[in-house]
Amino acid sequence: MKRKAVRRKPVHTVRHTSHKLHRKEDEHYLILVRSWVFLVLFAMMLGVGVIVGSYINSQLNGGAPVVAGTSIER
Repeated sequence: MKRKAVRRKPVHTVRHTSHKLHRKEDEHYLILVRSWVFLVLFAMMLGVGVIVGSYINSQLNGGAPVVAGTSIER
């Protein structure tokens, strides 16, 4: 069975400018939050690197301390 093509009237849409302003504010807020999250995560990564590096350094130098390639006897 064939259907007849129904002609539709164009739908009039109303655009509000206030929505665009809120979107721009939300985008700025998201960019600010993302940048702070990146900064905090970068600082935490550096802190963990210092802790791990200090631990490895203490383990390597724990047995026989070495200064400028010369071992020091106790």
